[in-house]
Amino acid sequence: MAVGFTDPAGVKTGKALPTGNSVDVLDLGGSGTAIPATLMDRAWADPGASVSASDVRVGADEATPENSNSSSLPAIAGSFGAIIAVVVVVAYRCAANVRPVDRFAAAWFALCGFLHVSFEGYYIYHRHDIAGMNTLFAQLWKEYTLSDSRYLTLDVFTVCVEMITVFVWGPLSLLVLLAILRGHDGRHPLQIIVCVAHLYGVTLYYATNWAEGLSCSRPEFLYYWVYYAGFNSPWVFVPLVLLYDSFSQIQDAFAAVRRHTHTD
Repeated sequence: MAVGFTDPAGVKTGKALPTGNSVDVLDLGGSGTAIPATLMDRAWADPGASVSASDVRVGADEATPENSNSSSLPAIAGSFGAIIAVVVVVAYRCAANVRPVDRFAAAWFALCGFLHVSFEGYYIYHRHDIAGMNTLFAQLWKEYTLSDSRYLTLDVFTVCVEMITVFVWGPLSLLVLLAILRGHDGRHPLQIIVCVAHLYGVTLYYATNWAEGLSCSRPEFLYYWVYYAGFNSPWVFVPLVLLYDSFSQIQDAFAAVRRHTHTD
């Protein structure tokens, strides 16, 4: 069965992309049935293109038994929150006898390492099958894709950025954590590298979607402001704080060397 849909935004983007507006619907040709569609990030040249039924991903309200979550949102969010709390608290307590900002940094990089390596690594490994899975991480990813369809449609840019995050920034975050715990002299250069990478990555993540008129995000407050904008915002603000601290520490170290040199 072939289906087609009309997307007014296609006039701007050149893509047949439902945007969550009431007029963006899938018309099951000839049947008189129309259903809302989840955002699809495929660059069809014709905004009125037809797609096969196998290409259609149904929206949240029309999820099939095969791809719907088996647990409630409070259940999966609570379980994930508990795991994150354990990671953060353990790292914070392990960073004893250091400045408060260093304890905060230890907790932050423990969180980053956990999310990048395990949670985002889970997505990279299972990205082709995640829609039909019901593990905790799979259900969390399916919930998050309601705010950013690029993860479900395997957008090339998104997958590539996630691979770099999993295999480079995740391990480096854990290395920074280890440097903090051991008081290693290389902590701040490593911290600067990871913080700049986080700022660069989150800027591209936001900007690439905004450049297309937010065509990959649903407009509801929960999905856009909480999931998409809110959950990613710490990777804007925390790296700025830690970059300032690293800059201050390096500046103080060079000042101390100069004073020592002049004394000699």
